[in-house]
Amino acid sequence: MYSLPYPCNLVMFFRVARRTAHTHPHLQDVIENYRRLFMQMGHSQAKVAARLKRLAPEILESTDNHPKEQ
Repeated sequence: MYSLPYPCNLVMFFRVARRTAHTHPHLQDVIENYRRLFMQMGHSQAKVAARLKRLAPEILESTDNHPKEQ
């Protein structure tokens, strides 16, 4: 099984959100694509959710990975 890399597009969306204090309208779609990709690669939902939460805990409000309302 592969480790979970930091996808550039997801990191970019989080950086923009941090710098502007606003989430991009497509951030949730990017998060969902990342989640689906790594679950298809055999990673558990819990592992993917934990990884996302580590990437941007201040942006993601819980392990369900919905962006905080701005």
